[in-house]
Amino acid sequence: MKKTLLIQLPTPQLFSDTDYFPLGLLYLHSFLEKHGAPVSFLDMSGHISEVETWQIPEADVYGITCTVVHDGLLRKIASQIKKRYPASLVVAGGAHAITMPEHILKTTEVDAVCTGDGEHVMLDIAEGKDISEIDGIAWKNDNKDIFFSKNASFIKDIDSLPLPAYGILDRKKYGCIISFNDMSVRGGTVITSRGCPFNCAFCASPSITKRKFRLNSVDYIKQMLHAVISDLGYEGILFVDDILTINKERLEGICKEMKRINVPWSALARIDTIDEDTLRMMKDSGCVQLNVGIESASERILKKMKKRITPDDQARAMLLAHKVGLPVKACFIVGFPGETDETIAETKRFMEKYVVGLGFYGTINTFVPLPGSDVHNDPEAYGVKIDRENSFDKYFIVGASGMGGYFHKENEDKVKEWVMELRDVLDNRLTYNKMRLRR
Repeated sequence: MKKTLLIQLPTPQLFSDTDYFPLGLLYLHSFLEKHGAPVSFLDMSGHISEVETWQIPEADVYGITCTVVHDGLLRKIASQIKKRYPASLVVAGGAHAITMPEHILKTTEVDAVCTGDGEHVMLDIAEGKDISEIDGIAWKNDNKDIFFSKNASFIKDIDSLPLPAYGILDRKKYGCIISFNDMSVRGGTVITSRGCPFNCAFCASPSITKRKFRLNSVDYIKQMLHAVISDLGYEGILFVDDILTINKERLEGICKEMKRINVPWSALARIDTIDEDTLRMMKDSGCVQLNVGIESASERILKKMKKRITPDDQARAMLLAHKVGLPVKACFIVGFPGETDETIAETKRFMEKYVVGLGFYGTINTFVPLPGSDVHNDPEAYGVKIDRENSFDKYFIVGASGMGGYFHKENEDKVKEWVMELRDVLDNRLTYNKMRLRR
């Protein structure tokens, strides 16, 4: 079999790029290992200054995961690899690769791109299967002609996968802070599903997973929790599923296990998937923070976002969480197409009453048209102009200064003004300081 090296790129745009486990690569590693393929892991997280001089070991196949912010780094790393090991095969996967395969194949020295789940693709490559016969892949030949396989590769039964290769992680390096009751613990990240059944216009998930939503069973989740808490020694759990609360029966099983383990945990939820009983169950099982996507408190903007949620729904959920005593982090997006002073004023009033007024926290992100999102796929419908010749490197989350980067923005100055206005409302209720990695 061919020797595979999996590479985790650094993400300097984040406060810390080691808060979350590189779960995609951990799954690939354990899958290849299970099937007897020689595989190793190169973790470049936290080493952005060393990218140019990094000594990349020799391998037959290089698997690199990338998001939109890695566009420029992917170019550099792929170029280095091909210069040193011209006979090797460089394969890109992850959100950016899936949503922009032609861009990556045209602008980098990447040879092939996974267009779906990567486990079977990387195994087929390791086993020496002809690349033109592999499902779920795009590739280019020596003439730079680009080809796509007929079928994207999505694994229906994700319980069939071995547990992520948690053992290859540097435990001192990875972990997020989970804060509660003036205390903090070091948490590990777990994902219990793939995909999302919703179709929010700002989100790339529908393009990444083709809305193929798959869930792990409670029994499988128990094994992951045991590995992170008992084997690795983490003191809390951050569930990074897009929506942990979508299946009530499964959530009940997860909560029972979390109560048994007795560690604090946090998760993401859509407000239309929670009610008072659900919130009480989560709090009683040790949930110390629920992260919800409010995005905007303008009904007009919410409709354009295709959220299928109203400001009244949002207010109801926040009040229920307050009643139950479950802390909430409300996430907002500023500058979505159609945003005005009036829509910002609506969001500001919501923040004042239902975030700060209830003692909750908030976080602000500036809108960018993520590749694969409805806005990026059909910008004219949203009145957006996208400079497709520009670099993606300016896509990043709002940082400590409160400002993010902008790929294109006709009203950039206005968006900056809106962000600062809303930051003033949240003031010390912003949560980014709470989520710094404990070093």
